[in-house]
Amino acid sequence: MIIRRKYGNIICEVELMDKIVYTMQEIADMLGISRSYAYELVRNGTIPSLELGKKRVIPKEKFNKWVNGERELTI
Repeated sequence: MIIRRKYGNIICEVELMDKIVYTMQEIADMLGISRSYAYELVRNGTIPSLELGKKRVIPKEKFNKWVNGERELTI
């Protein structure tokens, strides 16, 4: 996605990347649950997640597969 902004006579173009991970708050909002319950689902392994330093994030692809009931094959 490209956003064009005009500042006087100057036009700036900025390319935005799609998100590849969701925050815990975004997951809670999408599911209509509290943030603390979203953390609980992540802690018990129900929702797939990654730890980036001290921050817990949910990969968009894995979350979408989980919501749609798709299972990942492990080899």
